[in-house]
Amino acid sequence: MADKAVVRICGTCRCWNLVPGKDAGECRQGPPPTRSGWYSTRAADWCVSGWRRDDRAPAPTVHRRFEIDSTGRIGINFAYVRKFPEDAMKWLSAVRDSADAVPKAFRAVVESPLSGLLTEELLEGSDDGSPSCDSILNWAAGLPGGDREDIGDEPGILRYVDTDDERAEMAAELALIPEDHPWR
Repeated sequence: MADKAVVRICGTCRCWNLVPGKDAGECRQGPPPTRSGWYSTRAADWCVSGWRRDDRAPAPTVHRRFEIDSTGRIGINFAYVRKFPEDAMKWLSAVRDSADAVPKAFRAVVESPLSGLLTEELLEGSDDGSPSCDSILNWAAGLPGGDREDIGDEPGILRYVDTDDERAEMAAELALIPEDHPWR
């Protein structure tokens, strides 16, 4: 029985992920059990349940990590819409032409683009392909008129909003959109 205990350790389980620069890793046998992430274990810890045979090379694969608590909302960047009305119109037309491709979490925002609506709270990034802030921002930037290279690191047609100050900035920019703007 002692031999099985040595084999059933976290360091040899395919559900264990070594955290770079630490003497510990994460037990990813199931979904994150806490808002702060997966349980932290050492490679030599013995598994009491859920151990999965690891047929990988001896060094565990390191996965990209993200903060479970890092969430925000996505909305229209009205500064961009005001400064680049032709691009904004191109983008909105592309969105409406491919309505089925609009991420579900973003559909209410698109249905009324000058309302100042935001998505529900989403993870900033996600490894599993589920809707996230990053996936929606990347989708929008890929459409015609969604982003401009000549403005550098400034956000394109959409913006990440996670503070009250950012919501206030968004509302102020919305108020500055002229009455003759093509979105009106």
